[in-house]
Amino acid sequence: MTMTDKRSSTATIAPQESQQSSNTTELKAEACDNEVKKHVWLPARSLLVLQGPARYQWAHGIAPRSFDKVNGELIRRKRRVSFTIREGVYTPTAEDLAFEEMEKQVAALGVTKRDTLKLSAEEEADIMSSLHDETACRAQNSKIDALVASKVEEEHVFKVYDEIAQHWHHTRGKRKVYWQVVRNFLEDLPVGCLVADVGCGDGKYFGVGENIVSIGCDRSPNLLQVSRDPNNASFVCDAVAVPFVSNKFDAAICIAVLHHLASVDRRLAVISEIVRILRPGGRALIQAWALEQETTSKRQFNAQDVLVPWSLQQQFVRKKKTSSGDDSNVQKEPSNVVFQRFCHVYKEGELESLIDQIPSCSVVQ
Repeated sequence: MTMTDKRSSTATIAPQESQQSSNTTELKAEACDNEVKKHVWLPARSLLVLQGPARYQWAHGIAPRSFDKVNGELIRRKRRVSFTIREGVYTPTAEDLAFEEMEKQVAALGVTKRDTLKLSAEEEADIMSSLHDETACRAQNSKIDALVASKVEEEHVFKVYDEIAQHWHHTRGKRKVYWQVVRNFLEDLPVGCLVADVGCGDGKYFGVGENIVSIGCDRSPNLLQVSRDPNNASFVCDAVAVPFVSNKFDAAICIAVLHHLASVDRRLAVISEIVRILRPGGRALIQAWALEQETTSKRQFNAQDVLVPWSLQQQFVRKKKTSSGDDSNVQKEPSNVVFQRFCHVYKEGELESLIDQIPSCSVVQ
């Protein structure tokens, strides 16, 4: 196997991991025109793991010849089967990447306890108390008032995602970080399906699925702006009232949206809208964070209504004029900014219970 570093005149080869690593011999290095070639002899049943520059910056290939010279001995090549694995079966979830990003920021600050990026228990309790009081008051007034986003959503969802849009896209849409169940759903749709992506964010699922047409909407104009897709239409709206014609879409997805809605009325309204725009027999995939997590999960919840921190890297912090507005959703640190995102995590069976309240639809999986 030949590996070439085209960026500089010096190069290193990543350590080889193999059951027969002691039999692996580096043959030679050839330098020419700012390139360094490394020839590596791989015995049968060996595994070569490329890391760092060798993985991302080098070119790789198998030299076309009949013999290899190993430790001064010519060895005739035999029939071989070689597999190059560029993507593993397991794909990190959006939550995994967000958590890892936060951990990196914590390490950069020299912080040892994750709790330092969270609001105090008293501060979080005050925010949640105001949320519950406001929600109860609106529910008593009128149905229309109940569908208006609360102050908590305005401050800890809408404003937060407008501020972190560039960073969010950098860690998700730009890197094509897909939830596998969503990818499977879209790729299983028949050719020519019209799909509504309710709460599409940065449009990372646009283009997933062969020959389907996706139209997206989201409450954050900045998220839509960071990744304008010329092949897919998207626009700003609140998911409780999407301006789509009824009974027109073959399928719909609503991914990581419902856990940002602060009231039952708004959650029901979003589900109702999804059902309304689907044609008879249409299918929808709805996903939201769960309260019950595996014991091995990095994210554990002690309550259903929580504030989840997002550590914003300095290069993505938007410069703006100082104002006297409410900055309760932001904690400023010496070298980063931490935003608090409101989330309602769902108990087992809670989401299905909401869907059961909507006429003309049923849970199939």
